[in-house]
Amino acid sequence: MANKSSGYEFFQKFSVTEFFANESYATIQFTDAEKAMKYGVYCSTSNRAKHGFTTKVTITDSDDNINYEWLYNKGVVFPKVENLSSNERVY
Repeated sequence: MANKSSGYEFFQKFSVTEFFANESYATIQFTDAEKAMKYGVYCSTSNRAKHGFTTKVTITDSDDNINYEWLYNKGVVFPKVENLSSNERVY
């Protein structure tokens, strides 16, 4: 049975940007939501992040909306974890 959806999510692609302390950054573009979230969580929990080499991680969608933001020494600042149900949490 086909998934009932608008079809929009099939075209939605995401970018993950990892910002570094030396003001450079690395971006992975045009990936699906699952891969973007896995990579975003990986970047924000890596040794680079724990030691301050990574200072910020964002996931943006095709419309440049921020869907996830992590900051060094603050953790996930968007979305607010307390606003998510337990099945929406990935960490």
